[in-house]
Amino acid sequence: MPGVATSSDGASCHSGATLTLPGSGLGGTSNTFAPQCAGLASRYRIVRPDLPGSGRSATPEGALSIGRFVAAMAKVCQVLGIERAHVIGHSLGTIVAQHLAVEHPNLVRSLTLF
Repeated sequence: MPGVATSSDGASCHSGATLTLPGSGLGGTSNTFAPQCAGLASRYRIVRPDLPGSGRSATPEGALSIGRFVAAMAKVCQVLGIERAHVIGHSLGTIVAQHLAVEHPNLVRSLTLF
């Protein structure tokens, strides 16, 4: 995915459920979720994108915004063939996850926010 660094853990489970983890706070990386991945990878395909301008992702030209983060996360799902996902967000990722659920309700199976 150009501009957005993404890590994947686990494999698609029998139900095809996917966990996506959009960001981990302003400037953080998706590595924040690494400890949880060990326990979840046997049941879920886990996709850990870093928000544009954070972590390992490139800083795009122009202003960053929640709308731009949401569009990037929707694009990550599209490129990776994710049709429905459990979405987990931490810190800034909670705001992105909520907007993703409102703007793309068919994509978000459930939300976990902390």
